[in-house]
Amino acid sequence: MAKKATKKAAPKKAKKTTASKASSKTEDFRAKSADELFAKLDASADKVDQILNGANNLVNSPDGKSAFAEFAEASRSVRKLADDLDKRSAELLTNLNRFSGSGLRDIQQFAVDGRRTLGDISRTLESVQRNPQQFIFGGKASLPEYGN
Repeated sequence: MAKKATKKAAPKKAKKTTASKASSKTEDFRAKSADELFAKLDASADKVDQILNGANNLVNSPDGKSAFAEFAEASRSVRKLADDLDKRSAELLTNLNRFSGSGLRDIQQFAVDGRRTLGDISRTLESVQRNPQQFIFGGKASLPEYGN
């Protein structure tokens, strides 16, 4: 019976060794990943420092101050343009609303009247074409007149 217990203990020991090797590999991988991450963060921090130094030099230089003054002037111009555009668009919207209300009805009525007038002119021309004498001598009565 003692031999059976020994055999069972040996595989457990082997499992622990395998588990400790896997754990060691995982720890190595994590350490390597952490080192790579810190290296990338370090490089990024250097780039940020360079950018901030460049911005600081720009802000403190005479060219930088004039550039910011120009930027501020451009911002004011854009704001003025936006305000003017807002006023103008309000006027256009008012006129458009006026047109789409009564103005549109007036144009529709004008079109109807124009069609009616063109129809009247067309009928008159057709009548003259059928009987040109009526244009020169006037129209004849549709019923003959009998004298006394």
